[in-house]
Amino acid sequence: MEIQVLSQRSSKKLATVKVPADGTIAQVKQAIERELPKFYPDRQSLKPEPNGKMLKDDISVSTLPEPKVYFKDLGPQIGWSTNCTYYWGCAAFVSYFVNHPKYQGTLYGDMQVYVGLALFIFNELGNFSVHVALRNLRPSGSKVRKIPFPTGNPFTFLFTFVSCPNYTYEIGSWIGFSIMTQSLPALIFTFLGGYQMTVWAIGKHRNYRKEFPQYPKSRKSVIPFII
Repeated sequence: MEIQVLSQRSSKKLATVKVPADGTIAQVKQAIERELPKFYPDRQSLKPEPNGKMLKDDISVSTLPEPKVYFKDLGPQIGWSTNCTYYWGCAAFVSYFVNHPKYQGTLYGDMQVYVGLALFIFNELGNFSVHVALRNLRPSGSKVRKIPFPTGNPFTFLFTFVSCPNYTYEIGSWIGFSIMTQSLPALIFTFLGGYQMTVWAIGKHRNYRKEFPQYPKSRKSVIPFII
């Protein structure tokens, strides 16, 4: 079966690929990679029409309304191995300095440790609460997508101000950790992680606004009133 691959933006034909009649979208992505090696499967977004929903990998090509898909490049994706290397590398970097015999501790002693720890725990509880709210947003077995709003859990109030409060809380957690340890490596880790999460949040915020015309205009991506 031949599938035409068209640009989602311009509808220009990019390639024609062949897959089995009972093939899946995952196989279409693999075929596209063979024709256009730069675009590996995780980098591809395929839709049945320009403004349609993204097709999941396990969907059969036989369900397509027409033998064509609209392609969008998602940009370079961070693989799990790269992610693990980053986190383990940073953990080792921070641990070396915090556990070094010459580590001097914090300037304000136990009080600084307790304040940093309290900030870390508060933000971790917020992060967990947001993930639970996002999980409950879509009923089990449903494909319905909804705009996230604050729930009865007070930690979810950040949905009023930002699209990705889970990232806001996670950044806050590592700020707390940096205060608790008074470690430059921890601060560097916080900065790098915060930058990457901000990039992800901006992308998700943009997608929310495209998908939902009624999306709250006052919301920012990750930092209330700023970004």
